This record gives sequence, C-alpha cells and structure tokens, in this order.
Amino acid sequence: MLIGREMERGILADRLADAGRGHGQVVVVRGEPGIGKSALLDDAAAHATGMTVLRCTGVESEIDLPYGGLHQLLAPVCAQLDGLADAHRDVVDRLWPTTRSATTTAASETTPGAVGAAVLAAWQLLASRRPLLVVVDDAHWLDTGSARAVLFAARRITTDPIAVLVARRDLDEADHFSRAGFPTLPVGGLAPDAVGELLAGQGWSPPRRIVEVLTERSGGNPLALLELAVFGDTGHLSATGSMSKTVPLTDRLRDAFTDRLRALPEHSRRALVVAAADETGQYDVVLGALARSGLGADALTAAEAARLLVVSTVAAHPETLRFRHPLMRSAVYHNAPFAHRAEAHEALAAELTDHDPARAAWHRALAATGTDEQRARTLAHHAAQLRSGGGLAASSAAYQRAAQLTRFPERRRHHLLTAAYDAWKAADSARAQSLAAQAAAIAVTPSSVGGGSAHQTDVDLERLQGYMQWYTGDQVIAAARLAGSVDDARMTAPHDIAAALFAACDASWQAGEIATAQSLTRRLGTEPGGSAYRRAAQVLEAAMDDRLTPEDGAISRLAGVVPADLGTGDPRRWLWLLAVAARGPDPALARALGLQVADRFRTSGMFSLLTVALSWLVEIEYQMGQWEAGIAHAEEGLRHAEDAEHLARQADLAAHLARLAAVRGDAEGGRVHSRTALTLAWRTRHRLAAARATWADGLLALATGDHREAFELIGSTSGPLPSGHPDIGRKATADLVEASLRCGEVETAKQAAADLSSWAHGRTSPWVDVQVLRCRALLTAYDGDPSADKDCATSAAAAVRAQMPFEQARIAVLHGEWARRGRRPTEARKHLRTAVALFDRLGASHWSEHARTQLRALGGAADHRPADLAGRLTPQELQVARLAAQGLSNREIGTRLFLSPRTVGYHLYKLFPKLGIASRAQLRHLGLFELDGEAGPETGMTKAGTSGA
Repeated sequence: MLIGREMERGILADRLADAGRGHGQVVVVRGEPGIGKSALLDDAAAHATGMTVLRCTGVESEIDLPYGGLHQLLAPVCAQLDGLADAHRDVVDRLWPTTRSATTTAASETTPGAVGAAVLAAWQLLASRRPLLVVVDDAHWLDTGSARAVLFAARRITTDPIAVLVARRDLDEADHFSRAGFPTLPVGGLAPDAVGELLAGQGWSPPRRIVEVLTERSGGNPLALLELAVFGDTGHLSATGSMSKTVPLTDRLRDAFTDRLRALPEHSRRALVVAAADETGQYDVVLGALARSGLGADALTAAEAARLLVVSTVAAHPETLRFRHPLMRSAVYHNAPFAHRAEAHEALAAELTDHDPARAAWHRALAATGTDEQRARTLAHHAAQLRSGGGLAASSAAYQRAAQLTRFPERRRHHLLTAAYDAWKAADSARAQSLAAQAAAIAVTPSSVGGGSAHQTDVDLERLQGYMQWYTGDQVIAAARLAGSVDDARMTAPHDIAAALFAACDASWQAGEIATAQSLTRRLGTEPGGSAYRRAAQVLEAAMDDRLTPEDGAISRLAGVVPADLGTGDPRRWLWLLAVAARGPDPALARALGLQVADRFRTSGMFSLLTVALSWLVEIEYQMGQWEAGIAHAEEGLRHAEDAEHLARQADLAAHLARLAAVRGDAEGGRVHSRTALTLAWRTRHRLAAARATWADGLLALATGDHREAFELIGSTSGPLPSGHPDIGRKATADLVEASLRCGEVETAKQAAADLSSWAHGRTSPWVDVQVLRCRALLTAYDGDPSADKDCATSAAAAVRAQMPFEQARIAVLHGEWARRGRRPTEARKHLRTAVALFDRLGASHWSEHARTQLRALGGAADHRPADLAGRLTPQELQVARLAAQGLSNREIGTRLFLSPRTVGYHLYKLFPKLGIASRAQLRHLGLFELDGEAGPETGMTKAGTSGA
C-alpha cells in the first residue's frame, strides 16, 4: 500500500480511465531519486484492470546501448505483432531478428523515424484488441534510440486507447521527455505524518521530533527513509537525527546500499556485477556469463533473498532478471572495482560472441583499459551491424567508444566524425555537435596518422558542421562551411560534392544572399561531375531566377536532367526535382510531386529531409489556395523539426503557419507563430523566414484596416536585415502597393510597382505576371484611369492561369470597388460576389467580411451556398479524406499518417456527416482532391512512393 500518495494515485487512475475511453494519455511523473515514482507506476499498473501492460526501465550502464528499452517493451509481445504492416514488421525484425526474419532482413539503415513509426504501429495494433498501458520507468537512463521512439509514438496517440506513464528524475539538464511538453505529475516528499506511518510500518516509531527532523533531512524521500530505517542502526539514526545537515543524503543512501552489498558472500557480489553489466535482462545470458566466470546460478540466491533483484518469467519469453530498484543496480556496478566490471564484460562478450558478435565487441570495448587497437578496429567493424540492427544511435555510440580505444589521433578523429554523422542523421543535434567539436579539437600531423586521410577527414568535418548549421544554426555560416568543404574535396564522390553545394545554395537563399546562391548553383555545374551536372545546375539556376520555361519545367523533362548517379533510391534526387518544380510554371504538377516526395520521406523515416520537402510543398499550397492542406503539412513539419531541435526548420515552418493564420483571420495564432518564427529566424540569420513572418504580420494589419502598420511591415520585407528578403519582397509587392495607396504613400507605391516591372522582364514564373498586373490595376484604379477595367480583367485572368485564387479574389474586390466608384452597381455586385465566394472557399474570414460589407452597401448579398467543404474539416481529417479518396485502406492511411486503423475509421466517421456523404466512395466525386492525385507516369513515381525505391 502506498502511503501519502492519495492525490497522485487519483490523478493517474483518472488518466487511465480516460485512455480506456479512447482518449490517449501521456503523463510524465517526475521527482528526485527514491521519491516514489516507480512505486506510483507499479501501483498504476497493478490497478490497470482490463489493460495490456508493457513496461521497461532505463538502466544507467546501458544508456549507450541500442534499443534496450524497446526490447524490454516489445519482446514479451513480439509473437502478437504479426498483424503489423510489412514495413513496420521489417523494422521490428531488424531490431530483434527472429528465425522467421533472419534470412530475409536486408542490411540497410534502420532510421529513428522508421523505428518510432514501428513502435507506434505496434502499440496501436495491441490497443485495437484491448486498451494499452505503457510504463517507462527511469526514462532519464533510457538509451537515446528507445527514448526517441517512445517520444515519437507518445506524441501521436491522441485518439487511441493508450496511456503512457513515464517516470524521470528531476535533473539539472533536460532530457527528451522534459522538453516534450507532456503533462507532468511532480512527486514531492512525504509529509511528517506520512513519514511517521512509513517508519512505523518498518517497526520503528521514533518521537515526533525525530520524525520531523528526518523528514527535513531526507526531504521526505521514501526510499532513503526505508533503506536507512530497515538496514541502518535505528538507535544511531535517532541519536543523529537532530544534528546539522552536514552529510548529503546521497552519501547516506550510498552507504546503505554498500552495507547491504558487503553483507553478501564474495561470489554473490561478483555475480551481481555480471547481472548489472548485462544489457539484455535475459537470465540465460547472465547464467552463461556466470558459468564462464566460474560461478553458478546459486551465486544469485543470496541477492534474491536480500531482495536486491528479481527473476521472473513473462509468458513464453525466457526468464528475465531485473534489480528491485535502479539505484541498487547503479550501486552494484559503480561500487565494484574496475577489475570486477571488466571481468563481467569479458564474460558477457564470450557468451554473446557466437550469436551476437556486435554486442560482444561492445562488451569487450567496455572491458578495455587504455588504448586497444584490436578492440577499436573490431568495434568499428561491427558498428555497421549495430546501425542496421539497432539504428544510428547505436552505431554512433560504438564509433565514439572506438575513438576512445585507438591510439592514432587520425583514427580517433575519424571515428568521432563518423559517430557525429550518425548522431546527426539520427536527429540528435546536441550529441552530433559535441562529437564534431571533439573531432575538430584533435590535432593531426603526418607522423600521427595511423590510417585513412587526415585531409579527407578535415573535409568531411567541415561538411558535417555545415549540414548541422543548415538545419539548426546560422545559415550564412552553413553556406560558407558547406562551400568550403568542396574547395579541396579531391577524394569526395561527385554526388556528395553536389549535395553539399545544393545545401549551401539553399542556406544562402534562406540567408537572403541571392548572388551567393546563384554563384554556388553555377559551381554545381562545374565542380563535381562535368557535363552530367551542368544541365542540372542550369535548370536549377533558371528556376531560382524565375526563368524556367514551361518546356524545361515539365516533370518528365526535369527527371531526364537529374544526373544518373542520383538514382531513384537517392533522396537527393527527389529534393532536387521538388526544389525546381516548386518554382516552376505548373503548380498543380509541383504539388502532386511534393505530396509523393513527402510520402516517400515519411514512410522511410527521413524526417529531417521531410521538413525541407514540406516547407516547399506548403509554399505551393499557399499559392494554390490549398490552405487546409498547407496548415496540416506545416504543422507536421514543425513537429518533426521540434523533435529534432532543428531551429532553422522551425523558423521556416512557423513562418508558413503565421502567414496561413493571417490570411484566414486567425489573429492570435498568426501572432504566436510570427513571434516564434522571428525569434528563431534572427538567431539563425534565416532572412527568408523572417521576411515571410513579417509579411504575415503585414497581411493581418492590411486585413484589419491598419494600413499604416501594413505599409511599414510589408515595406520592410524588401529592405535590409533583419526582416528583408528579395524573393519575399517581390512576392509582396502588390500588397505593399495596396497598403501604400490606402495610407497616402502614392510615390512609394509607384516606385515599388516600377521596380517590380523592371525586374520582371524576361521572367516566366506565373506569379510574376500576377504581381505586375495587380500593381498596375491598383495604380490605374487609384488614379481613376479608365483603363482600370481592362487592367483588373487582365490581372484576374492571369491569377486564374497561375492557379492563385487568393490573388484572384483580391483583384475581384478591387474591380468591384472601381465599378462602384464609376456608378456601375450591377457590375460591382458581380465582382464582389466573386470575391466573397472565393474568400469563403479559402476560409479568408477578414477579407470575406470586407467584401460582404461593400456588397451590402450596394444592396446586394452573397450567394447562399454552403461554405467550402474542405474548410469544414480539421487538418487531420483533410489528410485522411485525401488519402481515402485516392483509394487507400484504413491500414494504409494509418501507416502514412502514424495513426491506428481504428483512429482512421473514427476520422472518417466524423467527416462523412460534415461533407454530407455516407461512404468513402463518394469522396472521389466531391471535387475536393482533384489536385492531390498522382503526378502521372512522367514523374516516375507512384501513389505509394517512387519507382525503383
């Protein structure tokens, strides 16, 4: 029975009840070591009636070992996961090979995203049978791969009957779960009355005065009180209880554990060290290692009797061994002499050599003293296997340990750099930066090189630092480092040079350094692969400069331009295609390509690249008026960027959300996203994001009638730092002209229009014509020029051709205002009704109300037709509906969106009445998704991904 925890128990019981009703719950229970977090989780699990319970416990000595936590969670139920989709089952088989999968699993990377998606799918499959409780104890000691996978899945169980209870220590440094924003349940110390009751239960009832002093000394920590009361000298405690606080409680607690260990026989203490060093928790592995150490199973008997560890059997799974409390395991391992720890790791390595040589190499590395070249080479050799079976976090840890073992500085630097690359690809930015810094600090001379190339390592280090900056840091520095890594990259493959230049070009573009970006694009055609890359560079430069012709912009033509060494399985191929198509002449085809590229990256777990693709896709969707889809994609990308702590991507996607919120009349949401984008953009010199967020603020001001504020904000988008960017400034020119005219800044309006018109000569992008013609219509209407009628009609036609309905609606308002001033009410009402209809379909509430007000002033009213159907759906419902309209099953939709089939069915059940339909077959005929289909055979891609992938 728990003492003094009635409130905490009630809260957790309510959360489990909510989960059982299909409202997914995540609670992080936090507190100091020994405060009772584990006891609360045990109590919740014991009372989880009717729920399947999965649990794991982080272990300090295993924190660098791959996916040990997930093994504890899923190994007992692996036999129940046959219903998983093939992609997810394949990931599970890679992590824990079975007889069924041993000969069929390919040796390729298991990305953190793919592991997270597989864990989520496994939870949802189990929860489809009965509600699921996932208990994660000591999460601060979980290996990185397990922690990220649990975090990924926990973020996505909103409508599943799943509860996740996580216990973590209150530490000075933040961990994955403390940064996730989940609801927390802080657990404090016991009150004196509860402390007295706890001690009395152990046969000791000290005076109230001593109880109060002990409560103060221990902070009411139950584990400390129990250990000291049961195993200490109670008389001594009473005598010293009133003394000053000069000895830290952790020392007393450590002494209590040490005393208990000393009471055990020598062979039991040695056996406990083997158990503490094992990362599998499998009893047979420990027994085998004990036998190799000359110890028998009976060596653990005394430890079991002393309640230090527990041996249990879970269903048909082999017996498992666990320590009664993680602090006990930590005390056993760290209080043992190094010689005993090394002996334990050697014995475990010998036991694992035949069936798991990679883990055996890991244990031998832990047993090494000083440098050991042989063990360093063996561990580095097996790191590739760890990458395949345990993911990138595992290989990163292995390479880091190999770096510690080698005596050659150049090899050490190479191993650290490889570890940093794997950490970066695993989206562990902080660890990658730390490892890269360690590699950079190693001085290498020709005489110190024991293998490899010091020069090539320098190049690779510079490139990695550039890539990390591209995602997380200063875009100017990112471009300089990436370009610098190409300057003397004699040993680098052409496609790696091309990738670095492509990223440098994008970083320069985001920094507003347009000339630098264009120069880097030209280098792309001369540096890496000669003529194979020259045409690709020319096409990319034309797209950046808005000079891509319809012929060159055709997807089939673009696919033929991609260099042959960027095969269909290379993600860089699809990034290049989308980058060009996004600025090309056909936004509908570009969007179809973007949707499929995003699906490809999503299903393969390439979430860092997915954030880049989604940003470009959202820009296309904003232009095309696909705003609901744009919001869903921007929110998805932002979640991934936040998970990976990619600040530059967060700035980019928050800016997109700010603009979408602004045009839809969500003032509060727009300001929140804008502040986020601007804060991060200024930190990372991401001028593109800063300018887009500032434009969003200006659009909101323009929509609400604050024309002076709009004039100043939008005007700054074409200015210098911090919020100016040439591309955004040009795309916002018509808005600047409108704001300028409405607040009397006529000369500014004329100059802005003239500058855009001059720049536009020879440009082929559809948006350029729309901006130039709308500026002209605004000025002629303002001047009362009779040609305003023709200018409005011409600019409206250009907006229709460019598939820019928001621009079309804005022009219709202008045309209506011009006709009203010319005393042509019938014509004015026609244009204003067009504007209202378009604004309503887009969900642009402020703009729609403005047009309605003018229409009412003319004695007219908007057509009484239902609001846009897509606008009735939430972003998640819209994504589900889009995929269902394409003919995907609930399971296939769930795999794409990280939802359970049950949740997909729930969304369909909710959206059918909103759309006035009764079956998914009717979705195809609503006209909502005509732009969401395949790009066609010319893309070389299918709905599910890409050919040849």
